Amino acid sequence: MKLRILLIANLGVLWLMANLPANLLRQFIDSDQLTLVAPQGSLWHGSGRLVSNLGLQAQVQWQTMFWPLGLNLHLTDKDSDIHGRLKPTLSNHLGGYRLTLEGQLGATTLAPLLQRYNLFVPGTFRLNNTEMLMQQNQLRLSQPSSLQWSGGAVRYILANRQYQAAMPPLRATLVNTDQGHLEAKIYGREANSAPLLILRAAQNGNVYFAVSRGMLGLANYPWSGNEAADELIFEVQRSLNPNPR
Repeated sequence: MKLRILLIANLGVLWLMANLPANLLRQFIDSDQLTLVAPQGSLWHGSGRLVSNLGLQAQVQWQTMFWPLGLNLHLTDKDSDIHGRLKPTLSNHLGGYRLTLEGQLGATTLAPLLQRYNLFVPGTFRLNNTEMLMQQNQLRLSQPSSLQWSGGAVRYILANRQYQAAMPPLRATLVNTDQGHLEAKIYGREANSAPLLILRAAQNGNVYFAVSRGMLGLANYPWSGNEAADELIFEVQRSLNPNPR
């Protein structure tokens, strides 16, 4: 009799574990920057929609793997298709997560963010294998990475005037600076060329960018100076926070 009760209890526990609701995943995801909306399925296999405070969003599907422990992720949104893996890690005796992403990020997905800065960019961005460490509410690259943009007809508004340019494909390197900032340097197709554009994102949401004379030429922006193509013309710092305090 005791054995039967124990067996039934164990089966009940297993059933509960197998059917833990997907909503529990929000305990690990929801933050000031990211929210999991309308989760369906279970903690082990389900789907939902990820919405960021930057206006970006994507449908996400996940499947828990027990060896090695982690979540296999698949994010899709119109012309975006990214595969990833999220796994716990232990570094310096502090818990954290290691996130690996690779795939295609479409301009349609990025449009809500870019339009806030009067920038309209077509094409796709190919993200190569990128590994990030999330720890103590901070995100940093575990190693340098890169991405490629397919190019296309760009439109932007500057000083209340609209400009457009047919731009070639560009590539970018992604690194972490010694100060812990995420930095992207954008280059043309020429080998050993100087960066056309430098973007640097701080943990507090501020973004710094520096534009070269060569980038202004590609963007069809009128400039009367005679600086060299690799010389930085101007530098700007802005906040990505939609509600800066």
